[in-house]
Amino acid sequence: MIDEAWKALDNAYFAERLSNWLVTARKQNTVAVMMTQYASQLERTQTGKTIVEAVPTQILLPNIRANASDYAMLNLTEKELDVLVNTGSNSRLALIRDDQGSIVVDADLSALGPNLTILGGMEKGEALVGADYRDRPDFWRLS
Repeated sequence: MIDEAWKALDNAYFAERLSNWLVTARKQNTVAVMMTQYASQLERTQTGKTIVEAVPTQILLPNIRANASDYAMLNLTEKELDVLVNTGSNSRLALIRDDQGSIVVDADLSALGPNLTILGGMEKGEALVGADYRDRPDFWRLS
């Protein structure tokens, strides 16, 4: 998991290693999560094009501050672009795309209620179900 991926890709050593790794990692069923606020930030890196080509599945969130040119490198369709730039940032929609096409999903997890806190672990989750919740497969029924 690489937050602010564009910054890591500005480092020549890291960019080369990641670029080589991504090309071969697919064969090993690997998951790589690279996050950036603007897709255009990848365009300004040495290996951005390789990254976009090597990552078969992209999960994109709406950004009302973005415009069409920010997504040029991703070759989005008009409908995909419309979802990303015209959907309010408070929505829970996400665009998931791969080489087969794209789909918009509603990622609103509010229906999970306190279970979301529990699944997040940490002290708040443990306070709701007890520190031993990992040893009790039905812990979620108690919430």
